[in-house]
Amino acid sequence: RTRFADLENPPGAPERPVIAVSPHDETLVSIETDPEMPTASVTIYNKFPQRGESTHGDYRRFVGDQLYHQMLNARLSDLSQTPNAPFLFASSSTSSVSRTTEAFARAAQVKEDGALVGLAGLFEEILRAERHGFSQAELDRAKKNVLRTYEQTVIERNKTDGQQLAAELVRHFLENEPVPGIEYELGIVKKVLPSFTLAELNHWAQAWAGSANRVI
Repeated sequence: RTRFADLENPPGAPERPVIAVSPHDETLVSIETDPEMPTASVTIYNKFPQRGESTHGDYRRFVGDQLYHQMLNARLSDLSQTPNAPFLFASSSTSSVSRTTEAFARAAQVKEDGALVGLAGLFEEILRAERHGFSQAELDRAKKNVLRTYEQTVIERNKTDGQQLAAELVRHFLENEPVPGIEYELGIVKKVLPSFTLAELNHWAQAWAGSANRVI
């Protein structure tokens, strides 16, 4: 507030256009190769409109995303450590791909000739979660991990890299991301975590997944 509150755009400043990402029904596939790439990978994206971040309800949804990915990523990690695993490493996430669009991404590092096997492995685990859900033990463990992460961040808040704080302020300015501070965020997390049920989380990803707006 002290340094930036009185700043104004100069006269005649250009308008910043909002560039939308076009929806599509068919699955789009892109294959990229480079002889200098040391590893091979495969990623499935499902794109959807950018969601709000301004209310406690929005933050609760953000925490729900974390719980879902904690559970799915634990399964992917366990699978990667089995004999004849379809991939070397895999993870899932939801994140922005533009100011108007987010994506549900599932990515795997695979053996050089293992893209199709890795892709099948990702789809199999996604379908398993969608059709059969998670267990209460998985959700309880995910809640503990999410809470522990926030509590540790608060404990180490004075060690936070300045670049990380600056990037958060830039996102606040460009994308309206709230910056209430990590102590405040921990308070919201403690309030909303108990409200998540297994039934709710088992259907959490249905709004992201499916075949529409999918890119491989």
